Amino acid sequence: MLTAALAQETMTVRFYQQVLTQCDEPDVHNFVRSIVEERSASVIRIMQNSIEIKARSQTMDGIQSSFQS
Repeated sequence: MLTAALAQETMTVRFYQQVLTQCDEPDVHNFVRSIVEERSASVIRIMQNSIEIKARSQTMDGIQSSFQS
């Protein structure tokens, strides 16, 4: 699920980056830039959470396998 969310957010960032290159109006440019920054922060949070979840899972797998040996 996080992988799908990451892909979607990444595509959204790319879309708004494209929009940003076409903005001539300063107010619109600033607004779209803020959207890009917010969505980019979401991408980073999703990646961080994914890494943390994977690390916890690997730790739990390691603990579990040490009891099975």
